[in-house]
Amino acid sequence: MFDIDNFKKINDKYGHIAGDKILQKIASVLKETLRNTDIAGRFGGDEFIVILVQTDINVGMQVAERIHSRVEQARITPKKEQSINFIISMGICQYNKGIKSLEDFIAKVDEGLYRAKHTGYNKICKAKD
Repeated sequence: MFDIDNFKKINDKYGHIAGDKILQKIASVLKETLRNTDIAGRFGGDEFIVILVQTDINVGMQVAERIHSRVEQARITPKKEQSINFIISMGICQYNKGIKSLEDFIAKVDEGLYRAKHTGYNKICKAKD
């Protein structure tokens, strides 16, 4: 799970059209980065969930780092002489038999995301076992 750091501030400063362009750019990054078997979607305003099917946590971390890097390098140009970059914070975890429901799984990965945000943004944090 990841979200765009300071997305509200971006929308307030550059407008909602710029915010929409950022969401579209992230969708493009995900489409270019993920396999056909993976699942990605927007979970809320600026939150996204990515499910890497049959992937262990080590490979998941590599994919998260690739997404993170590509988003960090991405730019949008809402106006001709204006370029905006943006960053994301990510939380990751591996599904295991101890996770009893979808809600538990989302809560676990969300815990990793909030730790990334509370320790300085622009990070990837694994959920605690």
